[in-house]
Formats: sequence, structure tokens, C-alpha cells
Amino acid sequence: MGRQKQRRMTPLEFEAIVPLLPHMSAERCAAARLALVDGRTQQSIAAGYGWVRQAVASAEAVVWRVFERYREAKRIEARAGADLPAGWARITIEGPQALIRKFEMEAAGAAADAGRLAGSARGDAPCGRGAVEVPE
Repeated sequence: MGRQKQRRMTPLEFEAIVPLLPHMSAERCAAARLALVDGRTQQSIAAGYGWVRQAVASAEAVVWRVFERYREAKRIEARAGADLPAGWARITIEGPQALIRKFEMEAAGAAADAGRLAGSARGDAPCGRGAVEVPE
């Protein structure tokens, strides 16, 4: 029987998906990390925990499936920038909450202005529907 291609993850990738594994025990999670991040063999991990190799393989497979879904979500997120207005860019920032809120408010205002301009140029109503009265 041929050996399966070794699956590997970086420590940061593993930490990113831990919150997506709320029902996995700490031991199973640690065993999967030893295999996927540290590159230890399933047999050596199983021996350390007193498990059979298949138990480690199962934990590894659960984490790997979640990781694949996580990577697909990241690919979709990266493509989301394709539908930004001309001259816009997508960024991720860290900073003081007050400064981020100020930026978000300014960006929302600019987006609203861009939407009004684009809508008036096309003659569209918001959301592609007919004129809508907004109650006061």
C-alpha cells in the first residue's frame, strides 16, 4: 500500500482553524497538531497517547477537512475584491477602535456617494427595484 501524501500546515494556519473545531477534544486537537504542524508520525503520536494509529488519523482528517473549507473561504474572500468600484481597494487594518470607526464611517459615506453616482448614471433605483418610499 502506497504512503499518502503528507499533509502539512503552518502553526498560524492551525491556530486560525482551532475556533472552527469547538466539538473536538483538546487531546484530539493536540494530536492533530503534532501530525499536521510538527510532522510527527501517526504511529509515534498514537504511542504517546496510548491510542491506535487510526485514532490519530481520524483526528488529523477532521482537522484537514476543516482546513480545506477554511482555505476555500479565504479564496472566495480574496475574489470578493473583484466587484469593488473603480479606484477602490480592499485592506485589513489593525488600530485603535475609535480610528477604525472613523475610517468605516468615511468609507461608508464614500460608498454611498459612489452608489448614488453609479445608480443615477444607470438610471437604477437602489437594489435594482422600482422607486421606494422610505417612511420618516
